[in-house]
Amino acid sequence: MENVSFNGYNENVITLPAADGVVKGSIVKVSENYKVSNCADGNQFLGVVVNIRGGYAAVQTKGYFKLKKAGSIGLGFQELAASSSTVIKALGGGVQCQVIAVDSTYVEFII
Repeated sequence: MENVSFNGYNENVITLPAADGVVKGSIVKVSENYKVSNCADGNQFLGVVVNIRGGYAAVQTKGYFKLKKAGSIGLGFQELAASSSTVIKALGGGVQCQVIAVDSTYVEFII
């Protein structure tokens, strides 16, 4: 809906050192003490990189997200995990999220 926006809702952003290959938009996990790296298929995620500078990633860990999706994802409370470093999928044991919208390409959710 063009007049509805969740951008900025309850956002929490932390800054951590980033492994090689982490870019803005990467779905990341903690890979070492205080360090993030790109997620692989099936990984639980810490958040999404909203900025990267000087080897550090600003990672949004809470709030509203709109990401590309793989497979079928239902509305309401769903467990989501990474399908790759830029795609989310439904997976039991994933991160508990409130899915508010889905289409053939994207899923929108709140953590």
